[in-house]
Amino acid sequence: MGILNITPDSFSDGGLYLAADRAIKHAYDLIENGASIIDIGGESTRPCFEPVSAEDECKRIAPVIRELREGKAILSTDTYKYDVAKFAIEEGCTILNDVNGLLDPDGEDKARLVAANGAYLVLMYNRRIINDSSDVIKDARESLSRSVDIALAKGVAEDKIIIDPGIGFGTTREEDRRLTLELAAINPASFPILYACSRKRFIACLDFGEGADATWVANMIAVANGASMLRVHDPEPFGKYMADYIEGEGAQANLAHAKEVLEWTRLS
Repeated sequence: MGILNITPDSFSDGGLYLAADRAIKHAYDLIENGASIIDIGGESTRPCFEPVSAEDECKRIAPVIRELREGKAILSTDTYKYDVAKFAIEEGCTILNDVNGLLDPDGEDKARLVAANGAYLVLMYNRRIINDSSDVIKDARESLSRSVDIALAKGVAEDKIIIDPGIGFGTTREEDRRLTLELAAINPASFPILYACSRKRFIACLDFGEGADATWVANMIAVANGASMLRVHDPEPFGKYMADYIEGEGAQANLAHAKEVLEWTRLS
């Protein structure tokens, strides 16, 4: 899943793709470099983000959806707003990526919308809105279970549900480490897991050795622990890191070393 932020203030690439022509070009670049899904967002959800109106969010994402909807990539809308989700799905997005995991006042309406349109639904664990001080693995599993229950109750098909551990959303770096290493433990059933650590503060703490891209090594640890989808700013290294850490000769030793580094790195 390639990230397309059509925003002025996203933490990594805010403003780079706010103009429609630049956003569309970047979307095609992501596809060319291996992304099979483009996750289109018109509002930053970085810490202390400034909310924008649903109208402005729709204006930002509309040209990109309309350009890409007949193409090869699957389109996802990264929004927690019902009105934006409705607009995006009606325009051609087939995935709703909800950072609130339906645990907000519009949750049931978003679930009905997804169900009525046969769309897929990403339910993210968001510790910002849970505000729970209990064990992060227990809390994530219980929170995601609540999200799943809402989705199923409003008609979303079980095979349309994807879960996301919410790396960096109200979590500490230590909690991000646990979520990465214990992904399977937060899964309420056997749902596909979307893992999204790209360029987040958690990654800046990690050093896997000379020449290693910490984002991609962490992604490979997540794949080994149950992730089946990866949300990234740059999809191009996927093949190399899959070969080096999951599939190829020496992958087992590389992965074991990476897990050891992650387990013992001092995080701040």
